[in-house]
Amino acid sequence: MALLAVALLAWANAHWPPRLDLLDAVPASAEVLDRAGGVLARRVGSDEQFRQPIPLEAMGQWLPLAAIAAEDARFRSHPGVDPFAVVRAFGQMVAHGRVISGASTITMQVCRMVEPRPRTFVAKAIEALRAIQLERCRGKDRILEDWLNLIPVGGNVRGVEAGAWRWFGCRARDLTLDEAALLVGLAQSPSRLRPDRHPDEARGRRDWVLGRMLELGMIDARACRRARERGIALVQQAPTHAAPHAAALALALRPAGGRTTIDPAVQALLSTVVAQDLARLRTL
Repeated sequence: MALLAVALLAWANAHWPPRLDLLDAVPASAEVLDRAGGVLARRVGSDEQFRQPIPLEAMGQWLPLAAIAAEDARFRSHPGVDPFAVVRAFGQMVAHGRVISGASTITMQVCRMVEPRPRTFVAKAIEALRAIQLERCRGKDRILEDWLNLIPVGGNVRGVEAGAWRWFGCRARDLTLDEAALLVGLAQSPSRLRPDRHPDEARGRRDWVLGRMLELGMIDARACRRARERGIALVQQAPTHAAPHAAALALALRPAGGRTTIDPAVQALLSTVVAQDLARLRTL
């Protein structure tokens, strides 16, 4: 059996290599910034999703830990497929007559997100093979980065950077422990757990993720308790109106977005002066 598996993997690597091009070409949202790094405009990517891929080191302390705790506790040690999770899931299915828990690893989920297939046993087998292939050429940190950049976090928002901005008005690196646990938890069912519509469900999932982090020794009991005591404080993002015409021009010239030379302080001052002059003209 082991020889058959090795032969199958060798054949797949030679004739059916993993689609790294799909991972590296995931559409990103355009973002126009002022000279200080403030956001002037954001636009969805070519797939109509808000997504801002960032490197793992820019995601802060808590997001990678929360991802492993919630989705794949043995992520750092398995080869892409977790045999213990497979045995557990099969045993639970036999005992209860239905699927109780899945056996998808973080790596398998990445493969499914870039190459979606119907949820069948054949599709699972293909995902397992793809995951083993991906682990051999991508590396653990890069795969974890991929997962955190691809996960759905509500509506048409994908990935932790766009999710952090959407729900908490900050960058991913600035998320607190409880915010990171909530954001990662949304990946399980972003519609059912959407925090602005189902806050109790979102909080329950967040607390479960925190509990898993405690069990795995990632946080201590005091940190877990304090994080669970915090409510869900969402930030309602208002549309950005600063320099809309300049932002539109910047996107026309550079569709991928980027930093401009617009000074936010000068822009605010000019907007105030123009508004005052318009008000004075109306009284003449």
